[in-house]
Amino acid sequence: MNCQTLRQKLAEYVGEMLPAADRDALSAHILGCTECTALVKPLRDLACREVIDSLADYLDGTMSGADSRSLALHLELCTECEDYLDAYQQTIRLAKTSSEPPCLDPPLPDALVRTVLAWRNRPPEAR
Repeated sequence: MNCQTLRQKLAEYVGEMLPAADRDALSAHILGCTECTALVKPLRDLACREVIDSLADYLDGTMSGADSRSLALHLELCTECEDYLDAYQQTIRLAKTSSEPPCLDPPLPDALVRTVLAWRNRPPEAR
């Protein structure tokens, strides 16, 4: 693939209407060509904002098939958005694990639990 091919197939490339082999060849060309990177960058920058706004729908599967494929293609080309997605998913995982009660092994003795609960239920001035 070359710069001329990219210009001819840019709409198909961005719209993800190219066969996988052609898409992969153009992606490789873009990554190695500063001129084509500059050509695609404005499209990518606009899409970056859209990607960030659409991540929740993408991850929970409520995004349409065409939009989901376009977003996946963008993530394939854009390391910044791929890194953002990784951080977003890590944040979700951490939030889920932090909301789970800790597993205490061995469990706290019943007498300690009763003492803490009794203290907590006392009026503030009696603590």
